[in-house]
Amino acid sequence: HTSDAAPERASEPAPSGVHGDEVIALLISLGIPAHAAECYLPALILNGFDSASALGTFTPGDVERFGIKEGHGRLLLQHAKHIHETRASGGHSHGKASASGSKP
Repeated sequence: HTSDAAPERASEPAPSGVHGDEVIALLISLGIPAHAAECYLPALILNGFDSASALGTFTPGDVERFGIKEGHGRLLLQHAKHIHETRASGGHSHGKASASGSKP
């Protein structure tokens, strides 16, 4: 069972590390079962989808390219849409908010 082809597909053991933990936690929080999230993780990390922000750029083409199940892909795309809408509205809802410079 040695295959060097298409390393971007989810078929290798999940890498460990902070990025992997963050991605797994996010996938599970989106409603993707842990066993499926662990299967998707190697390909996601390998291709730079190693943070919530990176997953926020996910596209329908990425769902197909990574072999992600349709329902799980919809959850990821919903997350990406939410991230995009938050950025478009100027909302940096991550961390401390600063009210300076917002006078009427």
